[in-house]
Amino acid sequence: MRLVAAIVSILLAAESAPAGSVLDYIRDYDLNDYAFGIAFSTEQNLYAGAENGALAYPFLTSFRDSAFTDDWFLIRDGGLGGRWVSDSGWELGAIARVQTLGLGNSKADDLLGISDRKWTIEMGPTVGWRAWPVHIHLTTFFEPTDRHTGNISQLAVSLPFEWSRGYLVPSIELVHQSADYADYYYSVTAAEATVSRPEYTPGAATNTAFRVRWGYAFNDQWLLSGRLGVELLDAEISDSPIVDRDRIWSATLGLAYNADIFQPRE
Repeated sequence: MRLVAAIVSILLAAESAPAGSVLDYIRDYDLNDYAFGIAFSTEQNLYAGAENGALAYPFLTSFRDSAFTDDWFLIRDGGLGGRWVSDSGWELGAIARVQTLGLGNSKADDLLGISDRKWTIEMGPTVGWRAWPVHIHLTTFFEPTDRHTGNISQLAVSLPFEWSRGYLVPSIELVHQSADYADYYYSVTAAEATVSRPEYTPGAATNTAFRVRWGYAFNDQWLLSGRLGVELLDAEISDSPIVDRDRIWSATLGLAYNADIFQPRE
């Protein structure tokens, strides 16, 4: 939490702007650039015998991807946060997201006796450089409730494209999980070990991911958007006795409507 507080302080002090100017900027921010909608998300579950996850939920989105704007409000890859973008293309901010990795409702024999991994909130700093045509972002997420005391970092290199009615942002990412993070999600303790499921303690792991996010505006009010990705798992993860995959797929499809319900301050 101290880290997040420090980042917020940096954002508010960006370019030595007076406090009044920063507050005026926030008050004058046009919330009608955003739309509310319903999204459907599905993801392969990496645990042995576990059911794949599927979820429908309300979401907030923008008609333009964050790669093409300098808005202080940041929506990226399922997370929400704030940022400051310099005239030279540097980006500094903080972002938070929900981490839902877990066994789900699985009753598979391979997972009997394994304690569930609970959902949690992850948050942390993000820094990027947006020099055309390639954008680079590094985000590190920490877990404030200390369920795993670890962290996960994502280094993404993307090549954004934008048209009058849509956008496409393919990216390649390195996803590094600290030893404590990997231990929480993929270890087998002595109490959980069986004849067919040996005790296991993973070390730090680095996955490689290929993702693409996209959006298409039917008109000024309706937006269809989505994400598609595949993540190749490090051997420290795939070698776990409770993991039966070496890669996981994920996909999200959302439909949003902009009703222009927010009125300007004046």
